[in-house]
Amino acid sequence: MKILHICNDYTGSRVHYHLCKELEKLGVTQTIFTYYKKKSNKAGKNYINSDRCTIYYMPIINWYYKFFYHIKNRVIYRYLINTIQKNITSYTCIHASTLFTDGGIAYRVKKKYNIPYVVCVRSTDVDSFLVMAPHAWIDGIKILLNAERIFFPSVSLKNKFCKHWFIRMFLNQISFKLSVVPNGIDEYWLHNIVHQKLFTNNLLFIGSLIKRKNILRVIKAANILNKEYPNIKLYIVGDGPIKKKCEKIASHNPNIIYCGPINEKDKLKDLFKRCGIFVMPSWHETFGLVYVEALSQNLKLLYSKGTGIDGLLDDKVGVAVNPHSLSSIIIGLKSLILKKDYTNPNRNVDFCNFDWSCIAKKYYHAYLEILENK
Repeated sequence: MKILHICNDYTGSRVHYHLCKELEKLGVTQTIFTYYKKKSNKAGKNYINSDRCTIYYMPIINWYYKFFYHIKNRVIYRYLINTIQKNITSYTCIHASTLFTDGGIAYRVKKKYNIPYVVCVRSTDVDSFLVMAPHAWIDGIKILLNAERIFFPSVSLKNKFCKHWFIRMFLNQISFKLSVVPNGIDEYWLHNIVHQKLFTNNLLFIGSLIKRKNILRVIKAANILNKEYPNIKLYIVGDGPIKKKCEKIASHNPNIIYCGPINEKDKLKDLFKRCGIFVMPSWHETFGLVYVEALSQNLKLLYSKGTGIDGLLDDKVGVAVNPHSLSSIIIGLKSLILKKDYTNPNRNVDFCNFDWSCIAKKYYHAYLEILENK
């Protein structure tokens, strides 16, 4: 079995890296074609040292391509074919890691070389392309109709996708292809699951310090809660454009603690131990691995309605809130503090669903079905 991965975000996330590592253990031969902005220093990132895995790092994207969807796809397709043309007919299947961008390339390859493909739908497809790029929608439908399987990392993203008025027009033609396969977490957390925990009211945020993650509204909620619960502290871990604002707020408020970016898992584990509630009411999320990592350490979760992990887990793991409403976030936090229903929130969670070895087998069996029907 030989798989071609078209993955624009391979160097920016560990998600596809973990999947490819586990597929390699199953004996799958893989080629990973990843592309990114020119002058970016990403070559060699997430490298897999294996004779069965070849990675092509392609710094070919100009900044203005985001305004020209079809031109961007043609450029990427041309580079892909020039790179692997000698071996292109040897591939069993193509795995496109996004619908519109990577899926658009996979669709072009199928048209010319008749290689089947699967496609994964991400938050950027639903919250960006299906909102702001109607010029790409017809291509999106062609990609969906010609895909063998269509995967979603969360139930909430699948539901949101299926509710879009344009997608609904074609839903009866693609619904049998749709599957939810969640992302996995690092094996460190699977080997260090906490089943019993002394509860603390301290809050923890871990994520990129960008507007979409909603950290400034979380800080406002924590400040208001401090008037009623003066001992609550909010720990913030991460880096990004809002970093200076967070540092400034923390410097004037002893209950807001900015920890900077932390990559060492042992240090993160200690921080999880110090806190009782993980709070990240993002505007939208493809999945949100950090929610499951926090849950593995038995923290209660505050997350957003209709996105990320909402609908994927039992309600007892936490509370879903309206991320655009400060009062909703505050009410959600109060319920997590006061209600005893959320004691040991991970007691009914099957973490095998978030084990990359199990997840890779699901994709492997999907590839096998395609190979048998080819």
